[in-house]
Amino acid sequence: MQPLEDVSNIQYILRPPTMDSTCCFDMNSFLTHSHDPSCAITSSVKKSPATCRSNESSSGETVDEQRRRLINERKRRRMISNRESARRSRMRKQKHLDELWLQVKHLLVINQKLVEEINRVVANHDHLVIENSQLRNNKSVLRQILLDFGVEEKIFTLEER
Repeated sequence: MQPLEDVSNIQYILRPPTMDSTCCFDMNSFLTHSHDPSCAITSSVKKSPATCRSNESSSGETVDEQRRRLINERKRRRMISNRESARRSRMRKQKHLDELWLQVKHLLVINQKLVEEINRVVANHDHLVIENSQLRNNKSVLRQILLDFGVEEKIFTLEER
């Protein structure tokens, strides 16, 4: 979008009455260079394109317009670059998040297996404690029976060895 220009500087010269009614300016030049106030349309003299383009480059832009266009192009490229960078950053973060979720799932599976193993070991321990208690009970009962039969001395000597 181009800034509005001051139209008060444009000068219009009326055609002298003796000239014929044919148009003396080039419509393409008018449409192309209408933003340039130095190319005022006159009926008696048609300015050459070289005169109208004296302040312009070969592409038809003034130095200020070229500078603005260059600045705008840099802004646009920087904006596109920033968007791409942000997109790549979001993709990296999403990939990292996905990897973390996989790790969480894996650790939950390992944790569940460890909990099951702990429960099995605790249950086995409890069973062994009960069995050990029963064996101690049986031992004392059997010892008492042996004491009752009088074989006490032989057993104690065997235990010492």
